[in-house]
Amino acid sequence: MSFRIQRWSLKKDWSVQIEGRPVTDSMYDLDVGPKPMDVVPGPCRLSSIRFRSAGVGTVSSAGGGE
Repeated sequence: MSFRIQRWSLKKDWSVQIEGRPVTDSMYDLDVGPKPMDVVPGPCRLSSIRFRSAGVGTVSSAGGGE
């Protein structure tokens, strides 16, 4: 049985009380049911990430893209 946790609490004796609602796999099936309207994504931004090697102090750059 699968369930989605609605609430949980930590008791004084360190036990955990969990309250949840049951779910079924069909609730998450993307091939069934109405489909939302597609949204056109915005353009990809080129970003740069800087890495520093531990103890060496050199910096290199890696670019991401389309």
